[in-house]
Amino acid sequence: MALLGWLWLISPFALIGLISHDSELQRGVATHLTQARVAGCLGAVMMFLGASVIPGALGATMYALGTPLTGLLAFIRRDDRDDGGEDAPDDPPVDWDEFERSFRTHARRQPSSPRRPRSPSAV
Repeated sequence: MALLGWLWLISPFALIGLISHDSELQRGVATHLTQARVAGCLGAVMMFLGASVIPGALGATMYALGTPLTGLLAFIRRDDRDDGGEDAPDDPPVDWDEFERSFRTHARRQPSSPRRPRSPSAV
């Protein structure tokens, strides 16, 4: 029975796969995304309570019903607006040649031997 419980943990991924490959189900989840996310949260709570807090048949039923519902938490709202496809320019633009020259000058000014760490005197 414990093995069946562990195998049942795959059910959210099966639900995600089922919804991901069916355009009608995708539209349904997209139009009711808030409700789907609430159902996923309730499923996660049911799964936790059924597996760890509530004993017996009621706990097993809550676990069995709640576990697949947690797959609904994988779906998020995606922003598909087209903004022209251009990346935002650097603000302010970086002159990489000047940066490299400055870095090399700074590195040359550093002392060649490492400094000894300061330690408290034993006086």
